[in-house]
This record gives sequence, structure tokens and C-alpha cells, in this order.
Amino acid sequence: MFVVLVAADLGSKLNFEIPFPALPGISELREKIINVLTLENASRRPNSPPFQFHRAQVFDERMEMWVDLVASSQLEDYCQIYIFQKETAWHKDTTGRIPPPTKSAFATLQGVGRTSVTPPPTAAGLLNPADQLLIQGRRESLLGSVSRAHSLLAEPSPVSVAKDNLAYHTSLSRTAYLPPLHSYQPASPTSGTPLPVVAGHEFSGTPSLTLSFGDKIRLVFEEFALNANRAVNLEQWVDCFTRLRINGIDGLTQETVEDLFRKKADRNEDGLVTLTEFQQFAVHYPKLIDCLHFRSKRHRQEALKEENKAAQYRQLELLESRLHEVRQSTVEAEAESAVIQQKVDEANGLIERAKREESQALSAKSDATKKTEDAKSKLREAKAHQVSAQNAYKKVEVARKQADRGTEVLNKRLQQQSLERERVARELERLMKLVREQERELEKKGAAMHETENAIRESMRRADSINDPALESQKAVADQGVKAAEAGLKGTMETESECAVAHKQAQRAVQNALAQKVTIELETQEARVKQAAQQELEGRAERLVNEHRSAIDDSEAALAEELLQNDEEEAKENELLQMEVRLREQREAVEQKEEVLRTAHLSFSEESGRVSPRRAMLY
Repeated sequence: MFVVLVAADLGSKLNFEIPFPALPGISELREKIINVLTLENASRRPNSPPFQFHRAQVFDERMEMWVDLVASSQLEDYCQIYIFQKETAWHKDTTGRIPPPTKSAFATLQGVGRTSVTPPPTAAGLLNPADQLLIQGRRESLLGSVSRAHSLLAEPSPVSVAKDNLAYHTSLSRTAYLPPLHSYQPASPTSGTPLPVVAGHEFSGTPSLTLSFGDKIRLVFEEFALNANRAVNLEQWVDCFTRLRINGIDGLTQETVEDLFRKKADRNEDGLVTLTEFQQFAVHYPKLIDCLHFRSKRHRQEALKEENKAAQYRQLELLESRLHEVRQSTVEAEAESAVIQQKVDEANGLIERAKREESQALSAKSDATKKTEDAKSKLREAKAHQVSAQNAYKKVEVARKQADRGTEVLNKRLQQQSLERERVARELERLMKLVREQERELEKKGAAMHETENAIRESMRRADSINDPALESQKAVADQGVKAAEAGLKGTMETESECAVAHKQAQRAVQNALAQKVTIELETQEARVKQAAQQELEGRAERLVNEHRSAIDDSEAALAEELLQNDEEEAKENELLQMEVRLREQREAVEQKEEVLRTAHLSFSEESGRVSPRRAMLY
């Protein structure tokens, strides 16, 4: 059977024993607690609203503080739980002591033959280092994360937690049982330790515990006993005194510490100090036990603070690393922005150069067009002059052809007349008789032939006069002018075409440069936005690093001040411990002397007959 002690404020502080067949889960625990407390509340306050479960805390012995109950692994047999209700007009949790537990009529255990709930024997327990680390990690998680603590019954996590030691100190192994050293008196919520902020609420107090001297003896013994047989050897004894800074320059000497073990604690001289021997030792050295208890508690707190400090430094290193990365990203963004700005400048220069080239190409195109128009005008003039020369030449050619045809006719006539003369000459030779007639005829023919020759010469002269060399030269010059004008027109047209192509290329270059400028401007805008975001992120990272560093500095200053104060307190306390040891030695010396005196007095009384031997034995 598994029993938990559940305390709550139902008009006054009440504490109930609630049994379970075995270790309950969180859901089962919550359901049964709600049922029992709802019925108890209805029976005690009939007109009050129903009981409203808000959250729960369980007392952690090792940490000596109340922690939020979030996992069933935090539960131990007879552990103490305190239930907080939602604050309303009908209810508000107040500070006060938690009373001893009582049985609730509504907390029945079905299937279990036992009708009464008796606390089991207890044993001193100690967590291993792994469990201690888990406990510390759980505590940091509960104190540092609102999201992990906002729900009472969050998802269970595999965290090993030390059992509560309100009335009984049990061990994880449950191998040994010892009777309790004190009566059960759990404390009520006080203002001792601040609660973490949970679900938007902050409580003014938290449950605390007042330990008896027997509790302190058990806790101190657990600091010593780290072996399996639950006994302390000399090495562990000296190590604990050294670790808690009790022996040393300002404290007890090494010889004194060893004498306390050999001569005061180890009564059977077997090299081990059991819990019984340690209890007997503690009776004679209460100040030392009190010192060991509070220093062990302080030592755990200092270790936890050192771990927190190391975690803060690790967090600071992470933040500084992140800040370095952000600064590097900012530098890269600024370099990228500078490169893009350089590209923008280059694009602007390229646009200006392209516009100049476009303007030059347009001017060259205009000049070429003007030259082409001039060449076309000259070509038209040359062609008109050529047409005029060709017409004049055609006229001369017609006259020359006509003169040639007349000359050819006359030549043909001359040939006929020559043939006729030959015929006549032959006829003259044949006809000698008719010489005179023929001679006259011959003279006539000769005169006609002479006239024909004269006509031929005149015709040839006229033909020569018609074939004017000046006209031919003029025609040749006109032809050459036309050819030159055509060549010039062709060149100017080619030049104009080249200028038009160059102008189109310049226009395309301007358009490409403008498009590139638009793209680069977009990249520039994105780079500026990125740079601004990086600068803002760098500013936030710097503020976070500075705040974290300032918090670390404040924490270190507070810790240094606390350590200095602890050193002063320990120095004063070490003097008191030395005084206690000396006083104990003196007291033992006095007791030994009293024993010697008592023995001598008895012997004297027997010898003098003042008392009988029988009475001396009773004495």
C-alpha cells in the first residue's frame, strides 16, 4: 500500500492520509485528491463553492524546499503534498502550520484488507550523483521555465526526486529500517522561500519545514555515509570535515578531527561509525552537528549556485558567439551592400555611357542622312545633266548617221561612175571612132565625177563638223559624274545604315543598362533591409549580452559578498567549535577526575567503616 499526506486550506489547514494500492500516476492522484477534498469541503463548509484544484507542491528533502509536483517519480511513501486552490471571493490561501495527518472518512482503499494506516519504519536514504544532478536539473527547470510549470499535472518526465522527510527518512533501496527520532510536525506555508511565478500567479509564501535535532542528525549522517553498508569510515569523516571547511587553518586541526572519529564517535573501535554511534556522538557535540547540518546545506546551495554560474557563463558564451555571428553577418551584409552599391554606380556609369553613345550614334545618323540627301540631290543633278548630254549626243549621232548614209550613197554612186568610166574607157578603146563624142562624154563624166568628189568631200566635211569632240567629252564627263554620284550615294547609304544599326545597338544598350539598374536597385533595397535587420538583430544581441553579463556581474558580486560573509561566519563558528571541543575535553577530564574522586571516596568510606561494603556497592 502507498500513502500520501495531502494538506489543503478548507477554512483552516487540514492534513489527510490518502492510501493507494501502489504508486499512483499523476492523473489517478489528482482525481482521488479532488474527490476526497471536494467531499471534505462539502461536509465542513456546506454553503461554500466546490473545491477548485489549482496546483500542488511536494516537499523535497534533499533540496529542503517545496517544489511543484509534476511527475509521479517525485512521490514517496508518506510524502507530504500541499494543494493550492484558485483564489476567489470565497477562498484565499493563508499562511499557517500544517497539522498532523488524520484519516479521512472519504479516503477508502478498496481491495486492501488493512483498515488503519500505519507509517512504515524509516531508513536513512541517499541519492546517487546522477539522481542529484537530475534533481538539480528539475529544480532549474521548475524555477526557470514558466511553460514547464504552468500546469500542475504536466506530462510525466523521467526525473528521480528525493523522498520527503517530513516525518520519515526512507532510502531508495529500502534495505534498512530505523525508528523515527522525532514526532511528525510538518510546517505550513510561510514566507521563507519565494515561489516561482506559475500560470500568471505569484504567491507570497511557500510551505517550509522546521527540522528537529534528530532530523539534522540523520541528514548529517547521510552526508558522511556514502558506502553501501551505511557506515562512515575515517576517510569519509575527514573528507566531509574538509569539504565543509571545518578543519583547516581557522578550524579544527587534522589531529582533532581524527581524534573525534577514533576516540569519540567510533566507540567499538572497528574503524566505522554507525548511525547509532553517530547519534551518541551528536549528543555530546550539538553545536558541531548543527554546524555540519547548515554547512552541508550551504555547501549544496553553493554547488548549485556554482552550477548556475557555470550555466550562466555557458549561456553568455552562447550569446557572445551568437553576437559574433550576428556581427559577422552584419559585416557581410554591409560588404554585400557596398558591392551592390558599387554595381549601382557602375550601372549608372554604364547608362550614362550608353546614353552618350546613343546621342553620338543619333547625331552620326543625322549627319549620314543629311549627306545621303545631298548625295541624292547631286545624283539627280548628275542624272539630269547626263540625260541632257545623252539627248545632245543622240541628236549629233542621228546627224552623223545621216551624213554617213549620204557619204555611203555618194561612195556607191562614185563606184558606179568609176565602173561606168571604165566601161566607157573600154568602149572608147573599142570605139575609136567615136573619140570625140566619147571624149566629150568623158569630159562630162569627169566633170560630174569631179563634182561628186567635191560633194563627197563636202559631205565628209559636214560629217566631221557634226561629230563634235566637245560633246563627246561633255558626255563622258557627265557619265563619270553620274558614276561618282552613284558611288557616293551608295557610300552614304551604307554609312546611314551602319549609323542606324549603331543607334539601335545604343538604344538596346541603354535599355539593358536601365533593366540592370532596376535589378540592382531591387538588390540594393533588399540588401539595405537585410542590413537594417542585421543591425537591429545585432543591437538586440548586444543588449542581451550586456544584460546577461550585468546579471552575471551582479550575481558574482552578490555571491562574493555572500562567500565573504560565509567565511566570516565560519571563522566565528570554527572558534565556537574549537571551544566546544575543548569544553568537552575539559568536561570529560573533570568527569574522569570525579570518577577517580568517587572511587577514592568509596574506598576511604569502606576502610573507615563509614559505609558497609553492601551499601558501597549500591552507592
